[in-house]
Amino acid sequence: MTKYAFFFIFFLFATQLSAQIGTWYSINLYPNYSNRRLIVFDNLTQDQIDVIDSLETRKPSYSIGGAIQWRGEFLGFQLGANFVETGYRTIRQPIPAEDPFSGRAEEYQQTFSNYLLEVPAEVTFYQVLNEKNEFFFMMGTGLAYSISNRTTTRLYNGGSPQTEKNATEGPFFRKMNMEFQAALGWETAFSPTMRLVIQPHFQFWMRGLYQDELINRNLYSLGVRVGLKFGQLIE
Repeated sequence: MTKYAFFFIFFLFATQLSAQIGTWYSINLYPNYSNRRLIVFDNLTQDQIDVIDSLETRKPSYSIGGAIQWRGEFLGFQLGANFVETGYRTIRQPIPAEDPFSGRAEEYQQTFSNYLLEVPAEVTFYQVLNEKNEFFFMMGTGLAYSISNRTTTRLYNGGSPQTEKNATEGPFFRKMNMEFQAALGWETAFSPTMRLVIQPHFQFWMRGLYQDELINRNLYSLGVRVGLKFGQLIE
């Protein structure tokens, strides 16, 4: 299925090459909230699943990188490279008696951060609003390689919280993952060679975070990607 999607993307791109063409380079920042979709293959009751789900929530995340875009009048194809910080966290909760942190504090909160190198591929459909402004719809896919994973624990015991950061131990993390992404956005020209792009952006990782675990998670994010593009659309 994936290879046919890529063939379709390149076909759409190729049909525009005879039209208005330009090459643009961009830098992008994507502040977002990341979260996870729980996947349970273990023999758990619905009540147990609901408890796990209720203890986990979103966290602030980001990605930063650059891209090159080949642009026709109404269609663009873009390849990028990004550094991604994503993940999820637990809510603040009492420390269970069997937990390694038991006895050191009354409550804790844990943040699970995942660091990736991402190579996205995106197709953008443009609608011209006026001479300087365009509206667009974007769909894309991409691959990511897991660099490292970290757990940050905040311990609460009446005073200032204590923070501990450690490499995440336990499950075997999936090294390669694939994403789906979509966005609606606006592009405005500051000059013939520089443009600002603002797009509400959704990203979903299609494979589980862990390689072989009975309780797994799909990561996703929602935020606003902001970029500056440099180049020129040639008549």
